[in-house]
Amino acid sequence: MNKEYYDLAIFNMEQFCQLILKSKLLRKVGTYPRTHSLLTLINALNEAVGGELSEFIERETIYLSSLEDAYIVSRYLPREYGRREAEMLFSFIERFEERMRNV
Repeated sequence: MNKEYYDLAIFNMEQFCQLILKSKLLRKVGTYPRTHSLLTLINALNEAVGGELSEFIERETIYLSSLEDAYIVSRYLPREYGRREAEMLFSFIERFEERMRNV
């Protein structure tokens, strides 16, 4: 983000979330859905932990969806992201990381 490569920064944020979720699922249930969908992954993790992520998912769905879209767009469509989008998503990443620490 410091070099203003917002597209790459947001893609990396999505990859961070995806890998954290897959790692948590591997530890909890021994496998994970073969998908890149953050919503599918976090819902699977939520089920594995008895619904303790439900409130977080409800509150943060728009950010999870935005990152999921960023993954798709980065692979198939030309789209440029700006500083404000990257900052908002980075703020979400900090909340996500904090919440995942206790799962």
